[in-house]
Amino acid sequence: MNELVAEYRAMPWATDHLPDSGLNHRKCEIIRALDSDANQDDVSQLLLDVLREPLEFDLARVEAIQVVGLYVDEGSPLRNELFTEVIRIFNSEDEDEMLQGWAERYVERLEQALKNTG
Repeated sequence: MNELVAEYRAMPWATDHLPDSGLNHRKCEIIRALDSDANQDDVSQLLLDVLREPLEFDLARVEAIQVVGLYVDEGSPLRNELFTEVIRIFNSEDEDEMLQGWAERYVERLEQALKNTG
């Protein structure tokens, strides 16, 4: 397993209620550092888990949206699930408006990519 993935997974989840510094800041750093490995199995799974956890730190989820939108391609075993999750965030009434705004930047491209594979 990627060392950064292991470090992230060792941290407590559902930390959106905590300050933006310290632990939550490190979560964002880790996700940004994983961008070039986004298509690896363990990194793709971490991104999906972060996106699916509504109580995870919002800025970590924003970083995950950006990594998925920019770096995930056909090489990821979870590509369709990741793309679908970003689209779900955009369309959900339950998600934070900031997350929806970031997801919106990638929705058109992700929807087109899903159409081309299915």
